Amino acid sequence: MRWMLLALGAAVFQESPADIFKKVEERALSSRAFSIKSRIEIKGTRDGMATEAELNGTFRSKGEGLAAVEISGTMNGKPFQVTMVSDGKKARYEAGGQTGTAEHRLPLGRIARQLHVRAGLFGSAGAIVQTILQPGLEWNKLFIATDITAKADEKVGDRSCKVLVFNLPSAAPGAPALKCKLWIDAERWVPVKRETTSSGDRESATIMETYTDIVRDGEIADDVFRIDK
Repeated sequence: MRWMLLALGAAVFQESPADIFKKVEERALSSRAFSIKSRIEIKGTRDGMATEAELNGTFRSKGEGLAAVEISGTMNGKPFQVTMVSDGKKARYEAGGQTGTAEHRLPLGRIARQLHVRAGLFGSAGAIVQTILQPGLEWNKLFIATDITAKADEKVGDRSCKVLVFNLPSAAPGAPALKCKLWIDAERWVPVKRETTSSGDRESATIMETYTDIVRDGEIADDVFRIDK
């Protein structure tokens, strides 16, 4: 009888996949500061032609309003770059041929941390810029994960990781949901690796992001978030 009660207690207190995802997101939101580096590899096809990219990214955020995102490298042999820096009152951005500076009252530090957990660095960078260009955009409703399930634990390097798979709505209207796999450091509760797969009639792609130099609540100089550099 005792072992049955213990088993029942373990089942009651075991975290569900959705609980694990929420825990990772909440830890990101509660961080005073957060920084990572990312290696991003993209392979796919569009209209029958191969598509590939090799990119490096950095992500830093501090407090409510300070955020800095940079992704650079090559896509299909051509230079590719997305940047966004917010000092809490103004933001400078460059993405998809759009470059500019805009005043804002958005908590871009929090927004960047939350969307990074939900969609990764590559997936969230453009969305962060859109929150600046569209002030009424409900950013907290972007990239809501559905059908979250857990897979067997795996190791990434020497880190033991929880593994979740889930769906994300595509940014393109009418496009199939994105299929995601997320490796979460079981000790620090931060993402360490992510795979995102998209498929459609005209194009398909797999985006692999591997995160390094992950620092939560570390020191980040305010100079990082200057937009007049």
